[in-house]
Amino acid sequence: MIQANFGSFKEYDVNNRFFNPDLAGGALLDIGVYAVSSARWFMSSKPNTVLTTMTPFGTGVDESSGILLQNKGIEIAMISLTMRAKQPKEALWLAKTDILGCIIFLELKRRQSHIQVMDIR
Repeated sequence: MIQANFGSFKEYDVNNRFFNPDLAGGALLDIGVYAVSSARWFMSSKPNTVLTTMTPFGTGVDESSGILLQNKGIEIAMISLTMRAKQPKEALWLAKTDILGCIIFLELKRRQSHIQVMDIR
């Protein structure tokens, strides 16, 4: 079981790239790629079931998205994304006996990312 939450509050501005569908705006294409990539990294095979839901901004990009991935090995990833609330950018990997947590820090000004992994048994 994998849970990933990524959120970043953005003031609504139709001229900002975050809200422009032609510039890969929206929660999924802006911050969601990190959450989906981190979930996929820990799945043993690619998902064969993908379910999604979203709440749109007026421009048509997604303000918030919920994503459920499942593969043939019956591994499940639940991902929640939003551009309307500040959330920690974190993921949890839950196994039979362990819980592994990961907080991902993105420093876009320096073009660096930091990953802090914790055993939170």
